[in-house]
Amino acid sequence: MTQKSSTSEALKDFALEPVPEEKRRDLYSTAAVWAGWVISVSAFLVGGNIAKGLPLAQAIPAIITGNIILVLVATLVASIGCKLGLSTYLIARVVFGKKGSIVVSLVLGIIAMLFIGVLLGALGGVFAVAFPALPAWVGPVALAILTMISGIFGFKGLAWLSNLAVPLLWVLVALAVVRASGQAGGLAKVFSIIPKGQLSFGAAASMALGTWIAGATISSDIGRFAKNRNHVLIASLIAYVLGAGIFETASVIASLATGTPDLGLMMAKLGLAVPAVLIVLLAVWTTAQSNVYSSSLAFTNFGNLVGLKIERHWWVVIATAIALVGHAFGLVNIFRQWLSFLSATMGPIAGIYIGYFYFCGRIGKSPKEIAEEMIDFRLKSFVIWVIGFIFALTYTKGIPGFQSLVLCAVLYWLTSLVWPDKVEVDKR
Repeated sequence: MTQKSSTSEALKDFALEPVPEEKRRDLYSTAAVWAGWVISVSAFLVGGNIAKGLPLAQAIPAIITGNIILVLVATLVASIGCKLGLSTYLIARVVFGKKGSIVVSLVLGIIAMLFIGVLLGALGGVFAVAFPALPAWVGPVALAILTMISGIFGFKGLAWLSNLAVPLLWVLVALAVVRASGQAGGLAKVFSIIPKGQLSFGAAASMALGTWIAGATISSDIGRFAKNRNHVLIASLIAYVLGAGIFETASVIASLATGTPDLGLMMAKLGLAVPAVLIVLLAVWTTAQSNVYSSSLAFTNFGNLVGLKIERHWWVVIATAIALVGHAFGLVNIFRQWLSFLSATMGPIAGIYIGYFYFCGRIGKSPKEIAEEMIDFRLKSFVIWVIGFIFALTYTKGIPGFQSLVLCAVLYWLTSLVWPDKVEVDKR
């Protein structure tokens, strides 16, 4: 095998074709990649915001509720990828239509990388506290370059980095909890702290849900490499409950104990400013690499449909540039509003996927049968997407992101009774 063909094989990641059975990964690899993805600095941002308005005894069940919903959604969506071996964006070709998936790919790809821009902003804040003599932009730019390099190698790069980073992240966050509890006079003291602000249970659960509803919506990109759907369920439980949920709870503890939701100041007060750089660096890196991988798949689908013959690894470079733009515009400063927008945009898409495959009984069909239903543009899906988006932004009771998801799933099923998909297929 020549060097050129070896490199080509290393970079191949089945962006436009099903993942073959012999390339599927075991449970450990699937769980490690998923956990590395969701164990993110966003958990510290969510925990800090929840700690502004809820005591620990109420924050914990709210966090668990949000993450259990994520397990349900992600398992259903990722199982579609596992069954078909297809990425989120190839599935979108069926659900939204071949031309319609151009819009979906652009929206999902750009949102995924703007989210990384938020996390790069958090890294910049921690970096500035730990190394005040250096410009704050050094950390985010250096990490963006590292992410771009490792992201070029697709799922192989995800597995390598997650296997390295996840165990270390657990050790470091445990140290932060021990320091925070000790500083407050014990964990019981942390439970007794009442924050000055007010936050409802639903709002707190919505924040826990919102931080990873985008990830749950594109989880087919990980599920397509799983050997079976049991692996998908177990991996999502580990990722969201034992990963994101634990880290969000740890952040609430640290924030209440130190009296600040600011990650950089929080870690400085715990005497962990320099280790915090490592925590945030690894957490952002694992998440950023997963998002840049998924975004590159989205942009590859977009390029394929509009005639741009650009290889996936070049889309990685473009995706990284989008993340840096998000960082430059200071999205980290409007984090709570960003979560609301994510829930409103991404939740309905997941609901439409669930409605199409589960409520309408297509999950049992073969990839060939599913492909036969592909049309150019499925108007019904876009109409329901807009309805779900408006509902999530205007309805403030309960957990709007999840309620809009359920609404869209049910709407897809109900409209299929009077607006059958086969009618659209016949019009090709």
